[in-house]
Amino acid sequence: MTHTLSFTQTIAVPPQIVYKALTNKVLLRQWLCDNAAIEGSGNFLFNWNDGRAVMGEYTTMDKERVALTWQAKGSGGVSNVAFALTPSEGGTRVDGAHTDIAADDLDALKLLWEDAAERLKIALETGEDTRVTRRPMLGIFPSELDAAKAARLGIPTERGVYIDNVIEGKSAQAAGIATGDVIVSIDGKPVWNFPTLTSALRRHLAGNTVTVEFYRGVDKQTVFVPLSGRDPIEKPTTPAALVEALNALIAEIDAELDAIILDIPEDGMEHTSADGEWSANETLAHLIFTERWLQIYLWSAVSGDDSLEWIDNNVTQRAGIMTAYTTGAELVALFKRGEAEIVEAAAAIPAAFVAERPAFARVAETLTTMHEHTREHFAQMRAAIKNWTDTAVVAG
Repeated sequence: MTHTLSFTQTIAVPPQIVYKALTNKVLLRQWLCDNAAIEGSGNFLFNWNDGRAVMGEYTTMDKERVALTWQAKGSGGVSNVAFALTPSEGGTRVDGAHTDIAADDLDALKLLWEDAAERLKIALETGEDTRVTRRPMLGIFPSELDAAKAARLGIPTERGVYIDNVIEGKSAQAAGIATGDVIVSIDGKPVWNFPTLTSALRRHLAGNTVTVEFYRGVDKQTVFVPLSGRDPIEKPTTPAALVEALNALIAEIDAELDAIILDIPEDGMEHTSADGEWSANETLAHLIFTERWLQIYLWSAVSGDDSLEWIDNNVTQRAGIMTAYTTGAELVALFKRGEAEIVEAAAAIPAAFVAERPAFARVAETLTTMHEHTREHFAQMRAAIKNWTDTAVVAG
């Protein structure tokens, strides 16, 4: 005996936008899964960060009906999903049905489609991904641990999430977790990268308490952390609004940068501390590379694939920049030119992409929150320059 699940949503966007949300890997990631791959033949693979996976084939793809086969990892049976798209006043009526469901799969699929149907409507009408805006947060800026970093920190593990910084007033800081700590588990679940971190938090809500184990040097500590909620973010909804927001942020960033390097000679900009931290010039080269990455990310997203990921901070990203631009003044000028290039690229985003609200919202959020990353590295520049000053004082 098999089962059927169905849902109906009326969404205030045209049918062609709903159709694209059902068949385009960028938009599918905004409401259904965490990663999607679709071949030209119609074969697909959907993945979730908690390890779930579904494969199948699109059997019908037209403006009125989308149908696909569905086989989940760990499930022996193949079921079928279909969406009927009907123009309605002010938008599109979506009638979804998942048929031929085995009894063992029913509860999980019921939960999936209850959540996904709501997310589809909200994503297409507002650009909001409720998996992000409604999920709890620890309030950290994480990065992956490697052997070199583990050795430098003196911790007895190479698997964990290194904390680059904590957010003022959020959960981690309130619980005593600090920059430089390494989280290794949440509620007993091992944590070693960003996907495992988000997976450990996935079924929690703001206000829930989790048990966090972390290393501070050689000492392993355990704290109970009440999870914070997320502050609402007002995202620009048009290229003009995005440009306005970016220009305001850039004015602030440039003023901070000018204050950091004021009256600092070249040997101060080139100074590298004994612990191997970047010099001010190396940090600027990293930020310039980040600007280039952002431009490629924007181009990729508008072209139909926003899955470009930051891999690591290896030396090749800075070497070429620092060879071609050898002084702090040249690097600062290049950094500011990169800011202007990003603004002009944002202004050129086509209207058809803006109409895909969740895709545009993700781009807008990425561009308007990168100043947080920049300011983290400004702190690094200040530290390098202070170390140079302190060293000069001692030498003098």
